[in-house]
Amino acid sequence: MVEDKPTAGPRLNRRATAATVPASLRPPLVITLACFSFLAVSGALLSGARLLGWLGGGPALGPRGLWLLLGHVAGGCLAPLPLSWFVIGHWTTARRHPNRAAVSRGRWLVGTVGGVLGSGLALVQVEGLPQLPAGGVGRTAALLLHGLLPLLAVAVYVAHRRAGPALRWGGLRWYAAAAGLATAGCLLAGGLPTRQTS
Repeated sequence: MVEDKPTAGPRLNRRATAATVPASLRPPLVITLACFSFLAVSGALLSGARLLGWLGGGPALGPRGLWLLLGHVAGGCLAPLPLSWFVIGHWTTARRHPNRAAVSRGRWLVGTVGGVLGSGLALVQVEGLPQLPAGGVGRTAALLLHGLLPLLAVAVYVAHRRAGPALRWGGLRWYAAAAGLATAGCLLAGGLPTRQTS
């Protein structure tokens, strides 16, 4: 009597043939990745400027930094548009996918990215609208969340992708190289956007 060998569930799920990212969803995906690339680079530069300002005991941002901050806020306000387009379309094709691990991690990814955008919105100060007081516990907590959640989002994204088809690490290397070049270009153009002291 020959016993049947058990099949590996995760491997079957990983190779499921249902297309969860059809061609119609690739444009919003590319736009979303481009938006978050800009937000990551500008956020890293602004964080560096804030850290240097804190260490130096003076104002963090100079005029260039304020323009970069404005671009960062504008990017954060625009990013939910292609992101929502992609998430809604992706969810309609993936919610019943047999790879439940990928679906679960996808939910976590959406929640994490929502936390990034929500904490960023909480940090925006517009006259006439509710604001978190500068130096208060709420603003400090929002600032910490806005700095740490993107790192968690990257980890969850990689876990989400690893639960699906094999990652194309070559493409991710190009993506990381492009982000690195953008950061280097900003630095070579004039360093961190800190306020100059005489």
